[in-house]
Amino acid sequence: MIRLSTILIILLFTIHSDAQRKKKPDMHVIEFVDKQHSAYSIYRPWEFLSPRAIQRRKRNGIPITTSDLPVNDNYLDKIRNTGARIHSTSKWLNSALIIIDKERLSLDEIKKMEFVKSTFPVGYYRKAPKRKEPQRVLPKAYDPYGDRYGFAGPQIRMTIGHILHWLGYEGQGKQVAVLDGGFTQADVMPFFDSLKIHNRLLPSKDIVHSDNYAYESSSHGSQVLSTMAANLPGLMVGTAPSAEYICIKTEEIGAENPVEEEYWIRGLEHADSLGIDVVNSSLGYTTFDLKDLNHIKEKLDGISYRASQAANIAAEKGILVVNSAGNEGNGSWKKIGVPADAELILTVGAVNINGDKAGFSSFGPTADGRIKPEVSVMGERAAVADLHDYQVNGSNGTSFSSPILAGLATSLWSAFPERSNMEIRDAIIRSSHQAALPDTLLGYGIPDMTKAFAFLSGIETHHRFDPGSRILILDNNLQVFFPRDTNAETAFYRLHDAFGRTITEGTQYQYLPLGYLEVPDLQISLTPGVYSLLIQSGQISMRIHFVKTE
Repeated sequence: MIRLSTILIILLFTIHSDAQRKKKPDMHVIEFVDKQHSAYSIYRPWEFLSPRAIQRRKRNGIPITTSDLPVNDNYLDKIRNTGARIHSTSKWLNSALIIIDKERLSLDEIKKMEFVKSTFPVGYYRKAPKRKEPQRVLPKAYDPYGDRYGFAGPQIRMTIGHILHWLGYEGQGKQVAVLDGGFTQADVMPFFDSLKIHNRLLPSKDIVHSDNYAYESSSHGSQVLSTMAANLPGLMVGTAPSAEYICIKTEEIGAENPVEEEYWIRGLEHADSLGIDVVNSSLGYTTFDLKDLNHIKEKLDGISYRASQAANIAAEKGILVVNSAGNEGNGSWKKIGVPADAELILTVGAVNINGDKAGFSSFGPTADGRIKPEVSVMGERAAVADLHDYQVNGSNGTSFSSPILAGLATSLWSAFPERSNMEIRDAIIRSSHQAALPDTLLGYGIPDMTKAFAFLSGIETHHRFDPGSRILILDNNLQVFFPRDTNAETAFYRLHDAFGRTITEGTQYQYLPLGYLEVPDLQISLTPGVYSLLIQSGQISMRIHFVKTE
């Protein structure tokens, strides 16, 4: 009986899909020729941008231009007079997304308007799903995995991201927008309790159905969010647990058409208008239900498709855009999609726990020969939160490697809030393990967040890091991540070898930026072996054992 029901459901869906394909698209993009006679002015940006968005532009020296101005209301009114409905607009691409409700209504009248540059179909409008009441999970005990990060430990430690947290940088002060297909249960999941308690879960937005409720339709966004924002120590902690988040629904579940790129563009613009710092998008577009609207690999040059254009504009506005490479590595498409081909964003591929490329991870290069993805992090068997229980699941996809990296970038940026989005991006790329010899499978490789931290601190050197020791070995110097007593001006250190012999000792008066203690000018080069470092600073004392292997 169950099997027969399943077949019936599939058959009904197939019939519905076939009928939809035969129907003419009722959603179209209208591109305008200009923004002349706008009611808005670049000299009054507070009328269309939030104070945070304006401040981000000022901080980065980014001018407010006509691209920031909303679409001309007079043009929209004239289109409404034809009987068409305005779904939404794009200020950056100066266009409107319209819905034609009746078959008898023609586009001819709109096409002839002097302010219309072009029109093209993008798919179908589908009504909003019936809203379901969220079901709060009842508190219960859970078995901790063994450390703070729980099951998320491997995906954070692969990039040495835990050191950023150890130093106190977890994304605080930064806002992250997550663009996805829905965030079922995210407003009640216990993994996000700390967001709600501290008012760091901002009001959500549904671009698809033009309302303010995104906690529906799909659990994909909830799982994506968990890799960054989860905060249940011992079970799962994400890569930026102290950041603020907004969930923006831009994907239509159950269909795949270019209209979703239009929703994505508007989600990105909404994030910009709020002053968001980082955007994670675990989405990509290649082929569609309407086959004649499919993208073409030879045009994946970062500028040919509208979503990629918008991604680059967002980066120019000061947003760090992080996008998944795609999961077509084992499929017929194989390559990255849109907007992963955009030049100014961080495109993220997936590796397994051993650092090898995940077979499903899409690869480059772009049509114009650029390296894509830029970086790769763990996306095979990545830890994601369970919607309905206090447990963690393992999932595959660049959908999860992208937010893992986005959260790490957010935490890194919180340590250097004065830096620009492109400086954060470049530091992450430069820190990656094959930065000197990138390829089109992993890009520049797996980032090392301590290296990126060092670059942004002005330390230009290669280094080796022992994750268990909190020690950077820089040539013949040691740099230690040490929670010094803020009331103490100095720190005493003594380095011993395995036989208890003192290698060096001294008092350090200067600390490198943001929590480093340096043991400088070692006269004896450290040979491979076991060492012990004692540090005392005020009321704090710590002994670190580490192994130098090379």
